[in-house]
Amino acid sequence: MGITKNRKSSLRAKLLFPTLALLIAGSVASVSISYINTGKAVRKALTDTLRQNSGLTSDQISSWLGDQKLNMMSWSRQSVFTDALDTGFMGAFAREEAGSQLAGMVEQ
Repeated sequence: MGITKNRKSSLRAKLLFPTLALLIAGSVASVSISYINTGKAVRKALTDTLRQNSGLTSDQISSWLGDQKLNMMSWSRQSVFTDALDTGFMGAFAREEAGSQLAGMVEQ
Protein backbone atom coordinates (compact mmCIF):
# COMPACT_ATOMS: atom_id res chain seq x y z
CA MET A 1 0.00 0.00 0.00
CA GLY A 2 2.85 2.41 0.70
CA ILE A 3 4.22 1.88 -2.79
CA THR A 4 0.95 2.79 -4.56
CA LYS A 5 0.55 5.89 -2.45
CA ASN A 6 4.12 6.91 -3.25
CA ARG A 7 3.50 6.29 -6.98
CA LYS A 8 0.34 8.44 -6.88
CA SER A 9 2.25 11.25 -5.21
CA SER A 10 5.05 10.89 -7.70
CA LEU A 11 2.61 10.88 -10.63
CA ARG A 12 0.73 13.85 -9.18
CA ALA A 13 3.98 15.77 -8.75
CA LYS A 14 5.07 14.93 -12.28
CA LEU A 15 1.81 16.28 -13.73
CA LEU A 16 0.95 19.06 -11.31
CA PHE A 17 4.16 21.08 -11.32
CA PRO A 18 4.64 21.25 -15.11
CA THR A 19 0.93 22.04 -15.59
CA LEU A 20 1.06 24.82 -13.00
CA ALA A 21 4.29 26.16 -14.49
CA LEU A 22 2.70 26.16 -17.95
CA LEU A 23 -0.40 27.98 -16.67
CA ILE A 24 1.66 30.58 -14.83
CA ALA A 25 3.94 31.15 -17.85
CA GLY A 26 0.90 31.51 -20.13
CA SER A 27 -0.74 33.97 -17.75
CA VAL A 28 2.43 36.04 -17.45
CA ALA A 29 2.84 36.10 -21.24
CA SER A 30 -0.80 37.10 -21.73
CA VAL A 31 -0.60 39.90 -19.17
CA SER A 32 2.68 41.16 -20.65
CA ILE A 33 1.33 41.26 -24.20
CA SER A 34 -1.86 43.00 -23.03
CA TYR A 35 0.16 45.57 -21.10
CA ILE A 36 2.36 46.37 -24.10
CA ASN A 37 -0.59 46.60 -26.51
CA THR A 38 -2.58 48.79 -24.11
CA GLY A 39 0.36 51.16 -23.70
CA LYS A 40 0.68 51.50 -27.47
CA ALA A 41 -3.06 52.11 -27.88
CA VAL A 42 -3.14 54.78 -25.16
CA ARG A 43 -0.06 56.49 -26.62
CA LYS A 44 -1.62 56.51 -30.11
CA ALA A 45 -4.95 57.86 -28.79
CA LEU A 46 -3.18 60.66 -26.91
CA THR A 47 -1.05 61.56 -29.93
CA ASP A 48 -4.09 61.63 -32.23
CA THR A 49 -6.05 63.79 -29.79
CA LEU A 50 -3.13 66.19 -29.40
CA ARG A 51 -2.75 66.51 -33.18
CA GLN A 52 -6.46 67.14 -33.62
CA ASN A 53 -6.56 69.75 -30.85
CA SER A 54 -3.48 71.56 -32.12
CA GLY A 55 -4.92 71.64 -35.64
CA LEU A 56 -8.22 73.06 -34.42
CA THR A 57 -6.45 75.64 -32.28
CA SER A 58 -4.29 76.68 -35.21
CA ASP A 59 -7.38 77.08 -37.39
CA GLN A 60 -9.12 79.19 -34.73
CA ILE A 61 -6.10 81.45 -34.32
CA SER A 62 -5.82 81.89 -38.10
CA SER A 63 -9.50 82.76 -38.31
CA TRP A 64 -9.23 85.24 -35.44
CA LEU A 65 -6.20 86.91 -37.02
CA GLY A 66 -8.08 87.19 -40.32
CA ASP A 67 -11.01 88.82 -38.52
CA GLN A 68 -8.69 91.28 -36.79
CA LYS A 69 -7.05 92.16 -40.12
CA LEU A 70 -10.48 92.88 -41.61
CA ASN A 71 -11.37 95.03 -38.58
CA MET A 72 -8.18 97.04 -38.95
CA MET A 73 -8.79 97.55 -42.67
CA SER A 74 -12.37 98.67 -41.99
CA TRP A 75 -11.40 101.01 -39.16
CA SER A 76 -8.57 102.54 -41.20
CA ARG A 77 -11.17 103.70 -43.74
CA GLN A 78 -13.23 105.49 -41.08
CA SER A 79 -12.16 109.08 -40.69
CA VAL A 80 -12.81 109.18 -36.95
CA PHE A 81 -9.97 106.69 -36.34
CA THR A 82 -7.51 108.32 -38.71
CA ASP A 83 -8.38 111.79 -37.31
CA ALA A 84 -7.72 110.46 -33.79
CA LEU A 85 -4.04 110.26 -34.72
CA ASP A 86 -3.77 114.06 -35.01
CA THR A 87 -2.24 115.93 -32.09
CA GLY A 88 -4.43 119.04 -32.18
CA PHE A 89 -7.90 119.90 -30.91
CA MET A 90 -9.57 117.90 -33.70
CA GLY A 91 -7.44 114.90 -32.79
CA ALA A 92 -8.57 115.07 -29.16
CA PHE A 93 -12.21 115.32 -30.21
CA ALA A 94 -11.74 112.43 -32.67
CA ARG A 95 -10.11 110.32 -29.95
CA GLU A 96 -13.14 110.83 -27.70
CA GLU A 97 -15.47 109.87 -30.52
CA ALA A 98 -13.33 106.85 -31.47
CA GLY A 99 -13.27 105.76 -27.82
CA SER A 100 -17.05 105.90 -27.55
CA GLN A 101 -17.41 103.98 -30.83
CA LEU A 102 -15.03 101.30 -29.63
CA ALA A 103 -16.84 101.11 -26.27
CA GLY A 104 -20.09 100.61 -28.19
CA MET A 105 -18.49 97.77 -30.15
CA VAL A 106 -17.30 96.10 -26.95
CA GLU A 107 -20.80 96.22 -25.45
CA GLN A 108 -22.24 94.45 -28.47
